[in-house]
Amino acid sequence: MHPVIQTVFSQGKRQGMSLHGKFASMKTLHERLKFARKQAGYDSAKTAAEAMGMTVSTYTHHENGTRTPTADVLGAYARRYRVTTDWLVTGRSHNMSDAG
Repeated sequence: MHPVIQTVFSQGKRQGMSLHGKFASMKTLHERLKFARKQAGYDSAKTAAEAMGMTVSTYTHHENGTRTPTADVLGAYARRYRVTTDWLVTGRSHNMSDAG
C-alpha cells in the first residue's frame, strides 16, 4: 500500500472512519493538493513551491483554489507527490502512480 494511502487508512481507523470516508471529505482539487503536499513531507506551501521551482504565489493560488493549475503543472504535482492526476482532479482514483 502506498504511504499516503497507508497514512490515511491508519488515521481513519484510529478515528473510527472508513478509508472511503476520509477521501470523500476532500471534495476539491485544492483540498487534495494540500493533503498530498503534507503527506509528501512538505510542511508549507512555500517549501513545496521552492522545491518545484515555482513562485510561492502561484503555488498558493493552486492550493487555495483561486487558480486552476494547467495540465503540465498537475502532472508535476502528481509526480512530486506520487499521486495520480486523476485523483488530484476528480478524487475518484485512489491508485497512486509510480512516478518519482
